[in-house]
Amino acid sequence: STGNTIDPNVMIDKFGLDQFRYFLMREIPLGNDGDFSEKAFLNRINSDLSNNLGNLIQRVMKFIYKNYDNCLPSKIDSKLKGYNLINDGYELLPLIDEKIQNFEISRCLEEIFIYIDKLNKFVDSNEPWKVFKTNPDKAAKDLLVLIECFRILGIILQPFIPDAAKKLLDMLNVDESLRMFKNLSEDFSIFNNLKINEPI
Repeated sequence: STGNTIDPNVMIDKFGLDQFRYFLMREIPLGNDGDFSEKAFLNRINSDLSNNLGNLIQRVMKFIYKNYDNCLPSKIDSKLKGYNLINDGYELLPLIDEKIQNFEISRCLEEIFIYIDKLNKFVDSNEPWKVFKTNPDKAAKDLLVLIECFRILGIILQPFIPDAAKKLLDMLNVDESLRMFKNLSEDFSIFNNLKINEPI
């Protein structure tokens, strides 16, 4: 009645459904009031979805596609440096499930993006694009860790940003029958010489 409402259809048309869904779930705890402004919306979307998640995936996937003939000559092994990141990803599911049961959706996304921050730090500290010049096998192993972590992210983000999650799983060539939470284990991990699709 005061004319201070936001038309969700306008926001979706302008910025995308995933982005609008994400902001509402991330910023407004379920059952509570929340503030909305386009500036706050853009800050959150650019920070989380574009910079932290989007840039990470794009630079890794494009590098693999260009330098490894769109596949990696390695396979998941518990001896891989960074395997703890893969384990952390598998352990996200019970953590997320507990918060979902308590209707703490914003906390779910907070935990997921803490994990994404770890992946960005792994990239920054290992610099596979530099290592590739002198030791492409080592770089491939670091990149393989990230690819399996991306598979985990693609599955676990499906309830929150389904369009983006599908695009990620499609890029990784993950079969549609293997995109359920029960597939979040090493038994379904990215396998040797998996061909990825061209990053979009």
